[in-house]
Amino acid sequence: MSIEPLTILGCGFTGTAAAVRALAAGRPVRATVRTEEAARTLRLIGAAVTVAQSLVEGADVLVTFPPDRVTDQAIAGTLRGARSAVYVSSTGVYGERVGVIDEETPTDARDPKAALRLAAETTWRRSGATALRAA
Repeated sequence: MSIEPLTILGCGFTGTAAAVRALAAGRPVRATVRTEEAARTLRLIGAAVTVAQSLVEGADVLVTFPPDRVTDQAIAGTLRGARSAVYVSSTGVYGERVGVIDEETPTDARDPKAALRLAAETTWRRSGATALRAA
């Protein structure tokens, strides 16, 4: 039985941490980055890296790049060939709330960054991805 690859779109700080764990577990990693400099580091740890391309066919996909109103819209449609997809958002969408925060807690889109994250979540969910909000 073969191990399915993990594809990480926008493999920056969070994506690299996920890549290290996946590779240590013997799982192939395919990653996309925006610069050749970022690609060099990932290649050194054993990831298959492509600069600015999507490699989702048959893979589980982890999306970790920050929203910018353009990239999410342009790439989300490529998930059709993915086995599964997760978009890593942020608990920043809850604004200044304190205490217990869960899936029932209302979001607060008054902050521009939170509004961007919420829009990106909607885009990725429409493409079949699950959105997770990391602290």
